[in-house]
Amino acid sequence: MMTINYVKDNDEAEGGGFIVSTKKDDGTRSSVRDHVVSVQSRFPKKIELATHTMVTKILHCREPDGSIRAYGVEAVEGQGMIPVSPLFTGKWTNPAFKTFYARYEIILSAGPFETPRILMVSVTLGQLRHIF
Repeated sequence: MMTINYVKDNDEAEGGGFIVSTKKDDGTRSSVRDHVVSVQSRFPKKIELATHTMVTKILHCREPDGSIRAYGVEAVEGQGMIPVSPLFTGKWTNPAFKTFYARYEIILSAGPFETPRILMVSVTLGQLRHIF
């Protein structure tokens, strides 16, 4: 479904966007959020959800064979710490950092701008060839 709004009283602004909806014939709806919350409730020790949290860097070490292994992420927590938050003031004041450790894998999916930024602050250019 596509929504287009025209508001004459708002500087003649126009806009459009796609609304993704998954709805079964019986009327029940689902979303990625619903699926993640469902998995987290069934396997609470397998996935940890953290709101108002932004990854600042990937924690990694060099293995004896020379490969690089990511073992966790460092993140900043708190309302207004995330740049897209309406409470963000342009800089962090008294940030609360938290470390999340992974046993098996880390999936980094922070979008087209944040994912490369996190990779760049986490590893040196020489290490990048081992990651890709």
